Amino acid sequence: MFHERPPIPRGTGEFAPRLTYRGCTCDCRKDKSDSLVPTTLVFGFYRRSFGRRSFFHRSDSVRFVVLSNVSLCLYGMPNPKDRQDAELVVEVIKGAHKFTRESVLRPGSEPVFVTPGSRLLIVQPIVVKVYDVASRDDQNKIVDAVRNLVVGRLLIPVEISFIDHENWIVDGPNSDHRGAETQLRKVYITRSGIRDHPGNKLIKYPTP
Repeated sequence: MFHERPPIPRGTGEFAPRLTYRGCTCDCRKDKSDSLVPTTLVFGFYRRSFGRRSFFHRSDSVRFVVLSNVSLCLYGMPNPKDRQDAELVVEVIKGAHKFTRESVLRPGSEPVFVTPGSRLLIVQPIVVKVYDVASRDDQNKIVDAVRNLVVGRLLIPVEISFIDHENWIVDGPNSDHRGAETQLRKVYITRSGIRDHPGNKLIKYPTP
């Protein structure tokens, strides 16, 4: 059964009192008969509201866990073939364009980053970020090469973002992070065609 915890002081933005049971948290109010009436119930990732006023305080870590579990249920995990396909896309991109700059984050390597795709209930595309390719003609060569690969190998869709340049910020000897970067173009490639999203867009990353 539920166990009542000490009431939460008014003015804190939460209801009083609060009940807990096996990890389940229930904010309550008392009615005219002094009986507890639930207003918001949070159990794991499930939320049920019983009244007009309800609060669900979500920290960044909670959002990360929820989104990660939802993503796992929808897209599944990349298998070895998914990872091989992602690396094959990277090799095709390197073959289609001669990069003149090394990656700031990975010196000695081309500024191309890939996240393998997967499929379960929904297909998660292979996501690629390509830096330092500003010319539209050079971008088209990469897009055409990847499209031929997707069609020829029957790959899952590939999403390519062309980014102006890497903005890697060093805060100290053991502290650095990726700053805001400008996306020049995003292209979504499937076996049936290409969806092009041109135009600059500022991409901001979470600061640690």
